[in-house]
Order: sequence, then C-alpha cells, then structure tokens
Amino acid sequence: MALYSLVMTKQKEPTSTPKLSWELDDLSRQVGEFIRYWGFKSIHGRIWALLYLSSEPLDATRLTQHLKASKTLISFSIKELLEYDVIREVGQGPRGTILLSANPEIEEVIKNVLRTREKVMLSKIAASSKKFAAKAKSEKTVSIDPDKLNSLGEMVQSANDMLKLALDTSDDTFGSIVGLAQAFTLFTETVDTSN
Repeated sequence: MALYSLVMTKQKEPTSTPKLSWELDDLSRQVGEFIRYWGFKSIHGRIWALLYLSSEPLDATRLTQHLKASKTLISFSIKELLEYDVIREVGQGPRGTILLSANPEIEEVIKNVLRTREKVMLSKIAASSKKFAAKAKSEKTVSIDPDKLNSLGEMVQSANDMLKLALDTSDDTFGSIVGLAQAFTLFTETVDTSN
C-alpha cells in the first residue's frame, strides 16, 4: 500500500488544472450523500464520482484541488477506498505520483464490501448473541424474553444466510438482483409521491 501522505508533498501543479463546474461538484456531493447512507463517508462518494467521471486517472493532489478537501482527509479516504477495491491504482504520473481510477464493476465492489464489512459485523453479532444466550440462561439478572432472544438469533442467522446467498451468486445474477432492488426502490418512491 503506498503512502499517500508522501504523494501529497508540495509540488508545483500545472496551471491547466480545470475547476469543477457547480453541476459536477453538486453531482459528486449527491453521490457522497448516497454512499454515506451505505456506511461510508461523503468524501468517499465524492472521490469515487470524480474518478469515475474523469476522462483520465487522477492523483491525490488533483483530488485535493478539485474537491477542496484537506490532504489528510483525501489521503485517509484513498486508503480506505483502496482497501474495499472501490478505487484502484492504475499507474504513475509524470512526477511519480500514483494515479487512481474508479472500479467500474459495481457488483464486484458491492460484494467486496459485503464480504469485508457486513459479513464481519454479522459474525460478531452472532457470537455476542450466542454468548449472551448462554449467560441469560444461567443468570437471571435482567428480565429477558426467551422467545425474543431466540427470534434475535434466527434473525441474525437469516441475515447471514441472505448474505451468503448474495456472495455465492454469479455477478450476472447478483447484478440482476441489484437491478430488481433498484427497480423496487424506484417503484416504491413513485407510489409514495403519488399519494
């Protein structure tokens, strides 16, 4: 993993760095808000959107300039996005800076995030639930409904099963599932606005 703080050293930038239009800045902010909804930071979405829409790979310095964000924030965000394979290193610029591009394979990105983040969280919840269930049976310190405790365990198992199914499906099938989910969301939003 490259040290992006080293990439961010003060170097004279070409004067031809174009400024973002208001509309592109607004679009990157909207993508940032959407991605924030999924548990990332807004800056992650803004970086991804700019890299995805750019006609050429960008380095951290250009991202900092375009997004008017601190070097530290951009550096940490790049590191996190690389860990989830949301963006990729695609080469070096003329000054030796690392060039970045968005991963356009959205199904791959979603599956990787589910595998590295949600699967880990669900495993921790399942382990805590089992420990608590064992303790709740032996100690009666808090009034716990045993049926609800069993139900919680079943919910966690169902979530794990659904996650496993999503991760085990082919990218084509997964893409179809994502497409159906998007269509359903659009449908429900349309129904909500018509009432």
